[in-house]
Amino acid sequence: MRYRYIFLLLALFIFVISCNKKLNEPVKDKEELVSEESSSSDDKSGDDSSNDNNDSSGDKPKDNPSSDDKSGDDSSNDNTDSSGDKPKDNPPSDDTTPSEPNIPKEESPEEKERRELLEQINAFEDQDVPDIDSDIDNSIKYYPYYGNFKRESENQNMLLSRLTRYMDISTISNPRVLNIDDKEINEISTFTKNLLRSANLSEKSQEYQVYFINGWLYTNVSYYRNEAISTKPGRSLNDPYEAFRLRKAVCYGYSNLMKVMLNSLGIPCMVVNGWLLDRGARLAHSWVWAKTNESWIVADPTNGPYYLLEDYKKYNTKLSPFIIEVSLFKDDNFEYGFSEGINIFSVRHSGESLRVPDTYNRIPINSLSLFKNLPAGVKSLKLGRFITSISESGTRLSTSAKELEAIYISKKNKVFYSEKGIVYKKASSDPYYIPESMRIVRLKAQNKYGKNVVLSKEKVEIVYFPKGTKEISDFAVENCPALKYVLAPKDATIAPEAFSRVGKYKLIRY
Repeated sequence: MRYRYIFLLLALFIFVISCNKKLNEPVKDKEELVSEESSSSDDKSGDDSSNDNNDSSGDKPKDNPSSDDKSGDDSSNDNTDSSGDKPKDNPPSDDTTPSEPNIPKEESPEEKERRELLEQINAFEDQDVPDIDSDIDNSIKYYPYYGNFKRESENQNMLLSRLTRYMDISTISNPRVLNIDDKEINEISTFTKNLLRSANLSEKSQEYQVYFINGWLYTNVSYYRNEAISTKPGRSLNDPYEAFRLRKAVCYGYSNLMKVMLNSLGIPCMVVNGWLLDRGARLAHSWVWAKTNESWIVADPTNGPYYLLEDYKKYNTKLSPFIIEVSLFKDDNFEYGFSEGINIFSVRHSGESLRVPDTYNRIPINSLSLFKNLPAGVKSLKLGRFITSISESGTRLSTSAKELEAIYISKKNKVFYSEKGIVYKKASSDPYYIPESMRIVRLKAQNKYGKNVVLSKEKVEIVYFPKGTKEISDFAVENCPALKYVLAPKDATIAPEAFSRVGKYKLIRY
């Protein structure tokens, strides 16, 4: 019996020594584990002699992680209980990485904000572009003579002559369109009638009266050459009464005074602004077209000559019309004027989307220069293939089209094109006109953006510089008080003052 106790004590001692040795055995690193796992042809889950995750029966536990799991599946792991099962709340060891379930990563607020902005821009890009060319008449041709002053002058004079047959004469019979009051009109009218009476011309034809008034102005009003002179507050020598009172004027003042004098005699008259062609050069000039009972007369009171309208070959090489600042005729939807051809002077009736016609009586409409505000509610304009002039670089649209959000232009237009509702000139990547109520400005791709690409737009909230942008210069975006976001590529260089006098914006790189 005594030997049996000694034997049991010896066995217990050997067991304790064996357990202590196993506990102090060095932990195998990951490379050794990978090597051992790859050498096993039957099981890649780590079923080797050093792995202590198997139970006494040698079966693989139900919840054993895969070989890619870095949760500490090596022989030194003593975190199993007596049954060989892994405890439920066992934290990973410090030198391992916990397994990650296949769950989408949660967005940060910045990532969510950027994604939502890009979705807005993509939705804006994907919007339907209206078909402008579906109803065009290909039989109508128009060829502007840019650069050839003589041919251009001939073209404009012939066109304006053709338009006289449609003119509403009442619109050119009222001197009140000028900077003048009724008292001043009456004074000039009385003087003009007395002048004709003293010359015994009261009973002469209207044609003769036009010739006489033209000659009187040329003789009795001198051209202003920077002399010291005092005009009424808010007036200049362009105004008819100042030219009359001071007997001094420039060409526009001569023409305005002649209009008032002829209108007081019941003779319709319009002031034409354009070019005086002189030895190959073009000089800004003004003259008049007058409608008498007998004919139309072209008169230049500044320089003295006058012509019958049909004798256009005599004045073609001297006077080239550019713009007339009154409405000349109208239909149900538009008033038309003249600006390098037929001009949309104002809009009389429209819905949310406005299609500007290509022609009037088969004559091309080639200018949009509004002299009156667009009707409330007009959000988009669609312009045809003949438009060659848009509001003097958008100056008048900026004041007359405050609710405009987009402009679309015919793909057959030879001067302008549109992209994302913004107007560009051919062969240019800088915007020609950005509508006043556009909220998202999606610019056309180019390497460098210079100064004032987006200027003085009160409602712009987002400016998007597309991929491929390399440089954004100082003052590229200026005076946009509602600006909230600017999106630019990560590799784009942005100047310190690129966004000047704008709202409290956030720059997002993508």
